[in-house]
Amino acid sequence: MTIPLLLLGFVLLAVIAQAILGVTYTSKYQRYVESLRAGGEPFWFDELHAARAVIPDAENSAKIIERMTDELRNLGNGVDDLVMEFGARGPSPDPFHGTPRYTIAPTREFLQKNAHLLSVLKEIRNKPRGRFDVQYDAKDIVAPFLPSMAPVRHAVKLTSDAISIDILDGNCDSAWDRLPVLFRLCGVYHDEPCLISRLVQNACEAFAVRAVKQLLCAREFSASQVAGIDELLVERLANPNMAWALRSERFVIEDFCSSLGRGLLPISPPAKATLISPLWKYAPPSLVRRNHLEYTRLLTFLAGKANDARALMVAADLANAWVSGMWTKSVVLEDLVPSIHRSIEIDTEVHMMLETARCAIAGERYRLKNGAFPASLEALVPEFLPGIPVDAFGTGNLMLKIEGETWTVYSVGDDREDDGGDVVIEWNSADEDGRASDVGFRLLPPEKRGVIILDIPPPDEDE
Repeated sequence: MTIPLLLLGFVLLAVIAQAILGVTYTSKYQRYVESLRAGGEPFWFDELHAARAVIPDAENSAKIIERMTDELRNLGNGVDDLVMEFGARGPSPDPFHGTPRYTIAPTREFLQKNAHLLSVLKEIRNKPRGRFDVQYDAKDIVAPFLPSMAPVRHAVKLTSDAISIDILDGNCDSAWDRLPVLFRLCGVYHDEPCLISRLVQNACEAFAVRAVKQLLCAREFSASQVAGIDELLVERLANPNMAWALRSERFVIEDFCSSLGRGLLPISPPAKATLISPLWKYAPPSLVRRNHLEYTRLLTFLAGKANDARALMVAADLANAWVSGMWTKSVVLEDLVPSIHRSIEIDTEVHMMLETARCAIAGERYRLKNGAFPASLEALVPEFLPGIPVDAFGTGNLMLKIEGETWTVYSVGDDREDDGGDVVIEWNSADEDGRASDVGFRLLPPEKRGVIILDIPPPDEDE
């Protein structure tokens, strides 16, 4: 009887210890949250909502999307599968390698069918910011943010397709005139308190940069038109939302961690096996509460770095390495920190797309004035750029590669390796990840610009 009683005693002590630790870390977490609030940082949903920018309805681009929600959400239903962006077999246009002819007619027909939506979306061109009406739902915190996401994505794809067809048809001035709509759609999620919204915004920004590449690959534009593109890029770069998204994520995760702390959510064992891995059917409440506190502190730390792209990326790398080396972690750190790290990588990559696009526009403005591309990025400062942007993935500034007649400004990208300005293979790549090695923007001299249409057969449906 002695051994069973000792085991029972150990179990009781362990249960009591877990309960005490759970209460201790819960109290620490609550004190930490109150210290944030006392310092003026919004934390709870009503505080986040109240801290958002007030945008009058007449200036609110989100109101236009809300009017079109049902039509935009259903836009991809029953579409020809060769339509660009919307079709299952319709590839994205590639300004360097060409656009398959088989996508043009179906895409043009699709745009004609939805011309009324494009007409309404023009109202957004003078509305740089948006704010959706989001109501708190205690049962599912993220759910209120989801209804707008498909309509916004579809509005961006529709506008992008219209720009592509205009360029392919030789109507580049019409395509240039649509560009503000595409950029202003990026601002629809001005300060929405949700990381998912920020990632949707990143996707919109990537479409906008690609449209700029298409235009500059197609032909030469006037100095005033190129300056107009620069203004759109400056506007986007002046409105980073990752700091807001990271701060708001502290509240979004609150409900999840509270449920996990009560033992309601079963989790998998840690990816890194330890001696106690077989015991991890459920997360011990004390561990969840401790990890919740650490994760919230980590989000605050990252948010504090978010206005400096390189500092944020370095901080995210450090956080990921720190969590990878821990063995006392629950799903809160095991799964969520790598997810946040990847979100920051995506945000940083898109930021580099915008920065390299602005440098390329500066290079084009220099060429229009002086007759040739500059021999260095330094030559663009201060007339066309306030300074050379840093490479958030590297250790220095953005780099320039001049090879033959091509002029390429680039970042080393999220692999942190300099691949010599390999920035072209981005959309219809044969690479397994479908991405270029570096992130950047390539310019050609005017005489080398033009539209490439490929006369190739469509892919088989069975592929």
